[in-house]
Order: sequence, then C-alpha cells, then structure tokens
Amino acid sequence: MDIPDTLKARMELFKNTGRFVQKRNEIFVDSWLQVMIGQGLVPDVHHSLADELTEGELQSFLTQIESDIQTKVQQLPTHGEYLKSISR
Repeated sequence: MDIPDTLKARMELFKNTGRFVQKRNEIFVDSWLQVMIGQGLVPDVHHSLADELTEGELQSFLTQIESDIQTKVQQLPTHGEYLKSISR
C-alpha cells in the first residue's frame, strides 16, 4: 500500500527535525511520537532547545517527565482490573 502524501510529509518532517504537527480533531492526540519511533523512524537530529539547557536543567526536565509518567501509570488499573471493567 502506498503511503499517502500527507503521511509522507509528516514522516519526513519528523525524520528531519524531530517534530510533528498536531492537527485538530486527530485520532492520535499524543501518540505520533510513539507511532513514529515504534515504526523505526528516528529523527536525524534532536530538538535545539536541548542545546540551550545546562546539564542540570536537562536532567531536571527529564526527571520531571519520568515523575509525571510514573504518576499517570500508578493511576491506571492493572490489566486484570481493566478486563473486568469492560467485561461486565
């Protein structure tokens, strides 16, 4: 199956810049990063903002992201709990 031109352009933007455009009313709200990397498409460059941060600022930023993820993960049901909730 051929890749549509709109997706091709999105993939090229991500590959060349590490960025993607979020359009209104998209199905993938926060998932484009996971989809692109999950399909083996890794950007050639990193975001230039990373070069503006000190090592400590960058570490703090990444630690905060990790903390936010852990907080959200702890709020999720277990696999079994989720299955029970949808099988009622």
